[in-house]
Formats: sequence, structure tokens, C-alpha cells
Amino acid sequence: MAKLIQAVRRYGPRIELNQTVQIDELAEWISGRTGLNKSELVMTLLELNEAITYFSRRGTPLKLPDVGTFAPSIAMNGVIKVKFRPDTTLRKVVGSPASFVGRIRNQANIGITNEQLKALWDADFPDDPLQL
Repeated sequence: MAKLIQAVRRYGPRIELNQTVQIDELAEWISGRTGLNKSELVMTLLELNEAITYFSRRGTPLKLPDVGTFAPSIAMNGVIKVKFRPDTTLRKVVGSPASFVGRIRNQANIGITNEQLKALWDADFPDDPLQL
């Protein structure tokens, strides 16, 4: 019997991600909006990475207004990670369906129930019914 997670992966809505923006493209984009020099922006962005590393290694959260907060955390096994908490405004703007302009696979299935997922799965895979 198929598991619910299999149906969610197949039929659930998913954002189709574009290619990841690299530092040079980001610097060029910011440069075009601000008039700042691209090479100086690359250097500044690299320094931002250094700042996040510096403060995280010391146990100090770093807050970037309208972006979010970077803070170290530790797991039970002692592994230390840097966590990112997006700013509330950023979460609201990006989380608003009206403002999203990217592509969503299976967009028609937004809000679908488990029972509806089961019906889709069972129709496509009658020999492997979905277990709810």
C-alpha cells in the first residue's frame, strides 16, 4: 500500500524553482537599482558572510532589518548550525499568493484534502492503493 507522502510528492503543489542566483548576478542586480559599483557590492556581500560567521561563532544573533535574523543553535548531538529566521514583513510579502509571480506545479491542487489525494492516487495506481 502506498503512503500519503508519496501522493503529496506526486500531486501536491510545488514551487518550480529557477536557477539559483549567484553573488555576481546579485551584485549586478543591486548595482542596477542603486548605482553602486558591482565589484564593491561583491566585496560587501562577501563581508556580510564574514560578519554572519564571526557573530555566529560567538553565539551572537545577527539581525538584518527587513531580511531576518541569523543565530547559532545546537542539536542534542552537539552539532552547531546557523539558523535563519526571516523577518515578519518578508514572510508576509513572500507568503502572499497575490504577490507570487513564480510557477507552481499542481497549482490546482492547493487546498486538496487527503481524501482527494487518495482518489487521485487510486485512479492512477489501482494496484497500489493509498493508505490513509
